[in-house]
Amino acid sequence: MKNPIYFLISIATALVLSFAIANYALGYTCSSGGPGSASCSTGVNGGGGNISGGTSCSVECRVGYYACCNAYHNKCQCRLDKPSLPVE
Repeated sequence: MKNPIYFLISIATALVLSFAIANYALGYTCSSGGPGSASCSTGVNGGGGNISGGTSCSVECRVGYYACCNAYHNKCQCRLDKPSLPVE
């Protein structure tokens, strides 16, 4: 290997790109909730200089799914949990 710095930079770049692609495929990142969360909610209150009328969403998920909410997109959804490997 000629220069280990270039190797590390290429690995870091690949990780960042794969994270971005995964988030794009899911539509958005979780600003509340996330893996391990059974529920989440988000919203924008109307008045006082905020968006008038206000919007919100909330979600409660069953076992095997986690709650993911995004305040910017005002979206809430249940996402499939990745199964964890058993610890020996």
